[in-house]
Amino acid sequence: MKNNGSNKLSKFSLSALINNNRILMILSFILSFILWIWVAIEKSPETERVITSVPVQINAENAILKKYGLEIFGDKNFTVDVTVYGKKYLLDAVTRDDIIVQADVSEVDSAGIKTLKLNVKAKDNYFEILGSSSGSIEVYFDTRADDAAFVLQPNIVTVLDTYYPDDCKVGEMTFKNNKNTVVLSGPSSEISKVSKVIANITVESVLEQNTEFVPELQIITKDGSTLQYTKIITDVSDISVIVPIVKEVVLPTTVNFLNVPEYYQQNPLQYEIYPKNVRVDVPVHLIESTEEYVVASIDFAEISNGYNTFSINADETDNFKISDSKTDKFTVRISASGLKSKTVSVSPEKIIIENSNDNFNVLLNQNEKIDVIIIGKEEIIENIDAEDIKIVIDASNKNILEDSSTVTGKVIINESKNCWAYGYYEVKISVTAK
Repeated sequence: MKNNGSNKLSKFSLSALINNNRILMILSFILSFILWIWVAIEKSPETERVITSVPVQINAENAILKKYGLEIFGDKNFTVDVTVYGKKYLLDAVTRDDIIVQADVSEVDSAGIKTLKLNVKAKDNYFEILGSSSGSIEVYFDTRADDAAFVLQPNIVTVLDTYYPDDCKVGEMTFKNNKNTVVLSGPSSEISKVSKVIANITVESVLEQNTEFVPELQIITKDGSTLQYTKIITDVSDISVIVPIVKEVVLPTTVNFLNVPEYYQQNPLQYEIYPKNVRVDVPVHLIESTEEYVVASIDFAEISNGYNTFSINADETDNFKISDSKTDKFTVRISASGLKSKTVSVSPEKIIIENSNDNFNVLLNQNEKIDVIIIGKEEIIENIDAEDIKIVIDASNKNILEDSSTVTGKVIINESKNCWAYGYYEVKISVTAK
C-alpha cells in the first residue's frame, strides 16, 4: 500500500510540474541563459580592439641614467594606442591598466634627443598584443645645470618716435624693492647658451613722470636660439620697473652734518665744496622741491680741530645721477680753526651698557681706560674732565653677534652743547647666546 501511494505521489507531482506554466517559464529562462553563456564563451568570435592613450612608462631612476647624471627634460607624459586581439566578450573589459608600455633606456649614455624603443605587453594572457601606434618615442636627456642667477636688464619696447617730453629724457631705470634678479633652471647644454635675461617694458604713450611697469621677461641666448627646457624658477609676480622721466638741471652742492652739537646748529662750521655746482638728472616731479645736491653726510666725530679735507667719489653719493661725466669726485674742506683738542682718559666705570638684546647677553669686557679726544673752544674744554664723559653701548643693536669682541660706543659729554668727541671708540665686550 505504501509503495502504491508513493508512485501516485510521484506521478502527481511530475504531472503537476509539467502542467504548471509558471514553473515551466522559469525553467525555460534558466536553460536559455545557460545556453547563451555557453554560446558567448565557446562560440564568441575573435576580434581586434584599439585601446587608446595607453601611458608610456619611462624609468627615470634607471641605474644607467644615474651613472651619467642624466635626467629627462621636456615632455615626460607619452601615450600610444595599442591594438589587442582576443575573444570579443573578453576584449570588451580590457582597459589601459591591463597593458604595459615601457620605454627602453638601456642604451642612453649621453645628452641629447634619444629614440627609445617601446616594449608593449599584456598584464594577463587572455588577449594578445597586435601592435601599437608607434614603436618608439623621442625623449630629451641632459645633465641638470646648477641654478643660474641673472640680473635683469630693462629694455624699452615702443612704436612711438619719442615717449618723453622734448626737454626731458629717460633716467636710469630701477627695479622696485631692488628685486632685479631671477634664477634659471634647466639642462646644462641650454643654460650654457644664456647670455642675459631682459625685462621688456612696453610703452604705448608719452610718459610725463616716473612710471611703474610690469615687464615681460625674455631669455636671450648667445646664438639667438630658442630654449625649450629652461625656465625661470623665481617668483616674478612682484617684479616691476620704474621708468624715471628726468630733466637735466644745475644745482649748488652741499653737505649734511650728523650729530651736530646744539651750538653749531645755530653757528655752523664754515666749509667749501669743489665743484660748487653740478649738473644732475632730477625726476620731473621733484624739480620744484629740489634746490641743492647733497654730496655727503659727515659726522662731527670725523671733524678735528683745524682744517679737515674730505674726498668723495661721485659714484658714492646717495643722490640724483650726475650727468656731467667730467665730475668724478667732490672735495669738501671744513674749517674748525680757532678750536682746540683735549684728551681725557675715561675709566671702565664710565662705560655703560643700555637696553637688552633679544638674542644675546652683552657684557663689558673692557679693563683699560679709553682716551677720548674732545674738540671745542679752549675755554670750554679746559673745564671738562673724566667725570663729565661717559661711553654708552646700545645692546639692542642688531649688528651685535655671538662672535663679536668689540663694539663702537657713543661718547656723551654731560652738559655740553658746544663741543664734541673726535673719532670712534671701540669697547671690548663678551657676547653669549641667550
